[in-house]
Amino acid sequence: MAELSENKRIVINLTTTLIATFTTACVGFFLSPFVVRTIGVEAQGFVQLASNFTSCAALITIALNSMAGRFITIAIQQGDKQKAEKYYTSVFCGNAAIVAALIIPVALCVLALDRLIDIPARLIIDVKLLFGFVFINFFASTIFSLWNNTFYITNKPYLQSFGSVISTLLSAAIVFILFSTFPPKMFYSSLAGMGAAAFTACWSGRYKNKLLPMLKVKRSAASLKCLKEIVSSGVWRTVQSVGEMLLNGLDLLICNLLINPVMMGVLALSKMLPAILGSLNWQIASTFAPQLTINFAKGNNRALLPGIRKACKINAVLGTVPIAGLIVYGKEFFRLWVPSQDAAMLQRLSVLACAGLLFVSGIQPIGNIFATANKVKPQAVSVIISGVLNTVIVFACLKLTSLGVYVIAGTSTALLVIRNIIYTVPAAARYLGFPWHTFFFGFGYSLTGSAIAAVIGFAVKYVITPGNWSTFIMSCAVTGIVGLVLNAIIIFNKNERKWIWTRLKGSFCSTSR
Repeated sequence: MAELSENKRIVINLTTTLIATFTTACVGFFLSPFVVRTIGVEAQGFVQLASNFTSCAALITIALNSMAGRFITIAIQQGDKQKAEKYYTSVFCGNAAIVAALIIPVALCVLALDRLIDIPARLIIDVKLLFGFVFINFFASTIFSLWNNTFYITNKPYLQSFGSVISTLLSAAIVFILFSTFPPKMFYSSLAGMGAAAFTACWSGRYKNKLLPMLKVKRSAASLKCLKEIVSSGVWRTVQSVGEMLLNGLDLLICNLLINPVMMGVLALSKMLPAILGSLNWQIASTFAPQLTINFAKGNNRALLPGIRKACKINAVLGTVPIAGLIVYGKEFFRLWVPSQDAAMLQRLSVLACAGLLFVSGIQPIGNIFATANKVKPQAVSVIISGVLNTVIVFACLKLTSLGVYVIAGTSTALLVIRNIIYTVPAAARYLGFPWHTFFFGFGYSLTGSAIAAVIGFAVKYVITPGNWSTFIMSCAVTGIVGLVLNAIIIFNKNERKWIWTRLKGSFCSTSR
């Protein structure tokens, strides 16, 4: 197979990332109303809460796995395959040890789950099975997670996206079969997740053997020194993840304990679209991370700036349109999607949860710089400070005001914007040797793209009133197409527009043939 150019990689990686995100969104779109209708709105909260609990357990593995791809990639790019194999083997052994240490404590927590959180009596067994299968899936995924680095190391994330599309569809098919064959239960979603994870492991393992056959787990290659080197850097990713959990991951638990399980379910529903939009922004930005690491390994930081600027523009053009769409059409969407729930409340919560992306979509790729330059410690400190502030503010407001669930959704958003302005963007520039204000153009791209898309959305909504699914889809489609085109015309310069048109024209011609 001929090696792809960097520009073609960008197009393919972005396309497959968008397809994978769209597939995940569609599955959630059809599945969530069914779960709410058949089991109850609180069920949606417990499904998401189970995922958040595994995120807590994953904190232990992040220190080891978050930076593994970076160290292995740099070793391979610098021609030191022996060192790359040492990193690879050491990470695998570390993951196996972590899983062995967690099995018993996790099993005890699942058995005592009804004593730890508020679970309606009729759902206790179902919720325990849900959590049990979720953690089994987590353990298996941890063991095989090292194979996923293949796509980062070889700069082929599009292959991972293809696998994500298939695994998502497989998970949806399993859920559909279980719900249509047996009485509805929450734990079906975690059973489906296990099936999808098994496929993902097979997919990643196949490409690992095909693309990186030189990397093998060898007892002689295990190195405590290499393990310490990765963990000493990755531990700050763990600290950062703790901060992110304090910002977002504990909101459902706080809602469960301080308000009630029903409101937790409402909050979980409202966060589905923001989670998808946040994931979309992150996924788009992450497609640029492998090339950034490869270029950084070659030691020419000045050459990184054009690529970073292009990445920020692409993120702003693609990321702001759906966020503006949620602001414009959110109430109509929730009214059609879950008619039994308060659509106005769901929209307010959703907008509060993702409003920060209106400002930071265009700077998402800049977040890759901290891992690439191995400067994750200060970034982690900034996130943990934000997380602690978020938790303190939320608890105080819940006790002292009547803002309720709204303060849970909105506080983390405000802190996200403040942190990026004060620290993330200036620091990233300094770590690459640029003036502190170099990357502030990303905020301009974000605000420009958001304003354009929102104005178009309100104009289209005035002409095409979204009263049913047909007119809703039509209105959103017109807004999306016009918004993307105008964003591209205004945000990209002449050469960039020409580059995009050439890529699109080439893809169309290839498809036609």
